[in-house]
Amino acid sequence: MGTQMMKKFDSRWKKNGLTLCVILIFFLMLNTTHSAYIAYGDSFSASMQSQNRLESLEIQLIGTAGRPSPLIYYLNQVKSLLSSYYVGGTEATQATTGITVSITGTNVDITASVDYYIEAIADDATGNSYRFLEGNSTSVTVGGANLDLTNQTTIINHLEAMGLTTTTSHTIDYYVYVKAQAIGAISDDPLTSEIEKTLFDSVTYDYGSEVSDTFYSSEGCVNFQQYPTYTESMATFKVIKRTSKVCNGFLNFPLSGVGETVTDATLNYRCSQVYSARQMAVYRITETWGASSNKPTWNNAPTYETDDLASQTPDDYWNELDITTMAQAWGGGAGKYGIMMNIPSGASSSEGHTVYNTNGDFPPYIDITWMDYAASWYPIPASVLDMPLGQTLGSLAILALSGYLVTNVLKENKNEPAKQS
Repeated sequence: MGTQMMKKFDSRWKKNGLTLCVILIFFLMLNTTHSAYIAYGDSFSASMQSQNRLESLEIQLIGTAGRPSPLIYYLNQVKSLLSSYYVGGTEATQATTGITVSITGTNVDITASVDYYIEAIADDATGNSYRFLEGNSTSVTVGGANLDLTNQTTIINHLEAMGLTTTTSHTIDYYVYVKAQAIGAISDDPLTSEIEKTLFDSVTYDYGSEVSDTFYSSEGCVNFQQYPTYTESMATFKVIKRTSKVCNGFLNFPLSGVGETVTDATLNYRCSQVYSARQMAVYRITETWGASSNKPTWNNAPTYETDDLASQTPDDYWNELDITTMAQAWGGGAGKYGIMMNIPSGASSSEGHTVYNTNGDFPPYIDITWMDYAASWYPIPASVLDMPLGQTLGSLAILALSGYLVTNVLKENKNEPAKQS
């Protein structure tokens, strides 16, 4: 009796589990179809026919605000499920708008004149509307190559162009407009086809994603007061404070991509030898220089910001120095020309701090953390089916159903010899 109850329970569990999987997969298919419908909604068309019905002019238009394709969007959700990592949509540093215009016609001149724009407007009516792509009286060959244009800027520059703050989240509505005009080859009258200003997508730029990155030194060298036209780029360099024989170190870092709002920055450098009780000072350089060209010799040393410095008494190992203020200046638009290292005070001495250089065994590096944006392309209107939870449940359903089918096939193959005997 117990065996029969277990078989009955097992059968009921399988039926209920299978039903649940089918339901979840149905919602996943509905979700993907809905995403495809939203993507299809970015396409528009318009046509105009002459009174004699022998002439026509058609516009086909596709607008984009960087929305991932339904397949890519779904794969991103699967990736987020497997990595347990998801931040407000898709992490992004760039804002993209694009337009593709195709002009076709019958019995019209070979060239059409096209006016177009993509206009961005904050959904809360703050800031200003801004046209990231715009053209007037642009010549387009009828039946020829498409007019294909793209504008891409950082999200911060994108929002600044609209007069919006760059430390809060914003939802931006994107509108598209196109008008084409061509002369009828038979009637000699103008034909005008127009797609009126139409909302085609919305993007939410979520502020508050914390981003961290490590930037290793790209070049480094030392100059010599005693040899004012000479620099040296060895595996280590020695920073010295000595009367008429000062030596200062220079390090450059490729800091592209650092966000505007830096919250933390640490310089990491290693010393093989230090001069006890002497500080090491680090200054933000304000002029371009290079270890192989425009060398920072004593006679050609770049300027540096004396008020923007950090210092510590280093150890003969790895040293961590807080340079957050310095990095905030870089994030705010100051020139990213690296740092200068010297011993700021103390009695003259031939002793100093020996630092591992870029090409040494332990190259210096900077850890920087800043606040950045993530972009979400949820549908218009928003649907819970496109939220990450819907994608996650659908992915789990596919895995569960696949496991169920594989298990049953294996059981059937195992029982087949017993039935034959």
